[in-house]
Amino acid sequence: MSLCLAPSTTNAAVANGTLLGALPVLAGVETVREDLKLTPLQEVVLDSIRNEYRSEAQQIYIGTHFKNATSLQHAQNSLFRLQQKYNQRVLSTLNKNQKRRLKQIEVRVLGGLLLLREPVRQSLAVDASQRLKIAKIERKTLESLQKINRQTIEKKIDPCKRATALHVLRQDASAELLAVLTPTQKQKLLSGKSGKKRDP
Repeated sequence: MSLCLAPSTTNAAVANGTLLGALPVLAGVETVREDLKLTPLQEVVLDSIRNEYRSEAQQIYIGTHFKNATSLQHAQNSLFRLQQKYNQRVLSTLNKNQKRRLKQIEVRVLGGLLLLREPVRQSLAVDASQRLKIAKIERKTLESLQKINRQTIEKKIDPCKRATALHVLRQDASAELLAVLTPTQKQKLLSGKSGKKRDP
């Protein structure tokens, strides 16, 4: 997974994963580390976690050989499970205040994409009508993701162009998902109160 420049350093850090970013990569961004006020020991541990995550993620992609959409979808599912595992390892390295701050940064980076997580939808009391709209946006976004994957399989785009395309896809999907929410729900989500606490 190549590192490519994107419009935002933080978004670039999650450009090579699935639509939902991985905390091991996010916690590796220098500005995020400074914000979290990590100790030298924490930095060493997080470096190790990030390197392990990247290595396993690369093996997942290498295993697909980008043969077809089905193999790539399997890779996306495997990556999601891998992210869940390593996200927990990152959080276990941080103290209470750092965890809270990293979650806030995650909200800022992912925005409306957090609505793809069921616990977030529940915390915002998303109603049936909103759920249908979210599902429709999710299907459209996954179709766009599959198109990007097909272009990668057919070698019509290189890794950097793929990263940029994923970045744009995230931005568009986030904006559409946020538009589904009421002003109160949107404020709650973006303030980090959907199952999370704000800074004092």
